[in-house]
Amino acid sequence: FDTLELVDHAGAKLDPAVHFKGKVIGVYFSSGTCPGCVRFSPTLNAFTEINARDYVTVLVPGDRDEASARAYANRYPAFASVPYNSIHRNLLLSAYKVMA
Repeated sequence: FDTLELVDHAGAKLDPAVHFKGKVIGVYFSSGTCPGCVRFSPTLNAFTEINARDYVTVLVPGDRDEASARAYANRYPAFASVPYNSIHRNLLLSAYKVMA
C-alpha cells in the first residue's frame, strides 16, 4: 500500500506510508448512488473518527464520474480516498470484482 495514490476528503494528497503506519486499514467500496452505502457511510465515518489513532478507512469510489465521486468523498472527512482517475482505483475495482 506504500505506493497507493491517496487523498483526503478535500483532495489533498496523503502519504500512505505515514497515514497507514501502525493502523488497521479498511478498504471501503462505495458510491453515492448506492442506497445501502449512503445509509452506512455516516456510521463508518463516525467509527473512523473515533478510532483514528488505530484505524483508517480508504474509500474506493464506485461513482459514475469524477465530480460525483468527489462530492461523495467530501461528505466523509474521516475517510482517505483513492482518486477517481487513479490506476489504483481501477486495479482495486477489478481485483475485488466490484461492478462500478
